Amino acid sequence: WLTNTNTNEEAKALIILTKNGSITDPDNFNLNAFLWMKSMGHGSSPIVVKKIAPGIYQLEEIYFSMSGDWQLHLTLNSSSTKIEDLEYSMYINE
Repeated sequence: WLTNTNTNEEAKALIILTKNGSITDPDNFNLNAFLWMKSMGHGSSPIVVKKIAPGIYQLEEIYFSMSGDWQLHLTLNSSSTKIEDLEYSMYINE
C-alpha cells in the first residue's frame, strides 16, 4: 500500500508482477482490480489501474465505503483466458 487504507481518503497500491523472482511483463494482457465486501454483498467504485513501468502498476481511486472486512481482487487476463486470479483480504477501520 502506498497510502493509508481507511474510509476517510483515497487509497493507492503498487502491484509488481514477478515470475521466478524477476519482474515480468506478459504480452497482450489486462490487469483488472476490484473491491468486494462479502458480508454486505457489494463492492466499491471502480479502481483505476495505471501502468507506470514494465510489470509495475499503480492502483488508484480505491475507496473503502465503510469499515469491515474487504477483499481486493486482482485478475490478469489475456484476450480470452484468465491467467491469474489473486484475492487479498483485509480489515479496514474508519
